[in-house]
Amino acid sequence: MEIMKKNIYLAAILCGLVGVFSSCSDDDKKGEAATTDSEKSYKPVVYMRDADVREVNMQDFDADAVFTTSVCRKGNSVSTEAVDAELVVMTEDEMYYYNKVYGKSFSMLPEHCYEYRKEYTFSGSEEVHEVKITLKKEIFNLDNSQKYALPLRLISKNGTVDEDQEVLIVAADVIVPEIKLEKSGKQEVLDLSGVNPTDIVNVDIPVSMFGENEGWEFSAEFETDPKKLKNLVSYCPADGIEYSLLGTDYYEMESKIDFSGDEREKTLSVKIKRGDLETGNYLLPIALTGVQGMPFKYSREICFVHVYLNNEFPQIDIKNKLVTNGDTKEEGSELSRVTDSNTNTFWQSPWHSSYWLTGKVTCDPEYGIYIDVNVSITKGMQVKIATKTGHNYPVLWRLYGKKTGSEEWTMLKEYSDTFNNTPISFKTEKFYGSYSAVRVAFLKSKDGNTDLRNITLSGGYCKNVSIAELELFGL
Repeated sequence: MEIMKKNIYLAAILCGLVGVFSSCSDDDKKGEAATTDSEKSYKPVVYMRDADVREVNMQDFDADAVFTTSVCRKGNSVSTEAVDAELVVMTEDEMYYYNKVYGKSFSMLPEHCYEYRKEYTFSGSEEVHEVKITLKKEIFNLDNSQKYALPLRLISKNGTVDEDQEVLIVAADVIVPEIKLEKSGKQEVLDLSGVNPTDIVNVDIPVSMFGENEGWEFSAEFETDPKKLKNLVSYCPADGIEYSLLGTDYYEMESKIDFSGDEREKTLSVKIKRGDLETGNYLLPIALTGVQGMPFKYSREICFVHVYLNNEFPQIDIKNKLVTNGDTKEEGSELSRVTDSNTNTFWQSPWHSSYWLTGKVTCDPEYGIYIDVNVSITKGMQVKIATKTGHNYPVLWRLYGKKTGSEEWTMLKEYSDTFNNTPISFKTEKFYGSYSAVRVAFLKSKDGNTDLRNITLSGGYCKNVSIAELELFGL
């Protein structure tokens, strides 16, 4: 009942809009008598076999689609009078009212996108004429966010049109593959704090085609304009963190990736470079801007690569993790003093010859007097040493690391003249990598530029070295 009401309402609207078609009125022909109900009842009736909305599947970009239906005649079977029928395209106004009545949102299909025979004549006892409606492949070039349709009305100048079967909406069901990023939203943080400034970290983002690739060649294009990328940062969901756009000096990525053959998934590889990036939180928005070569859809979702950097390594607690070949545990010179956070106290290796003569302390021929820190480093570290004025500070020393899985010591850097007889602290550069232990080896001290790699006694005293603090920073 509801459908019938809608059909009657639409028919009334179409008559009101068009008015001149005989299917709505026969009394508008100037100089002719109006057709009586009795005469009209004997007129043949024409109608569309497939009235209403008919979807036509379109997914082959290289081919047109053909929808086949029929215009039919019914009525007085003995009549041999010729009956004309014509399929006309609705006007924009008629399309508007059709959408309004039936709750649709069709857009008018442009004229260059379809082709069909408009006029048909039923002669003698003919009852059916085949209708072929071609939807052209140019439809794929239209805005794929719209639902396009060819709205047809059946009219007849000398016959009656069945009002329930006079409208045919040929809707193009365009199946357009869509290109999408497999990752969207803010990604898990990429912490560069322990990454060597010269290293490159790869971030891979899969890009997929939803739909079969029928051998098409096309390119997925990405946003690379810094101004537009900066604007995209504001679309990242708020989480209380202040973000900056990752500058172009700190990453490399292609502006497009190519698909061919039957490829349905490719990977966008973004190369992140730490370089001289300052401490902070950064975002690199990855967004598709279009598809070149084929009229495919593409997702507007954004993938935010979150880069974090803290240029300062956190301090590691090394208390009770120190070992030295120059410790007597004598009160006033304990090794624990280098971790008491007090530069007014200091550790000094044994200076009295009795310790050396009894073999309690030795000078290593390669490492001199050293301090080992037995702590696991997974990403990188740096060492800070503080000295005290007037004491036998080191003038030549080396930093070693024992790489994870190895028992060998690897020299990282040799230092000389880093203190110069002042109460000063010196912090090494950062060393990146994974270490199971760190060794600070003192080779010479200021007292006569003494070499600590061999034992030399002078009276009751021997070679020694002194520092106030030893700190380790790392991850």
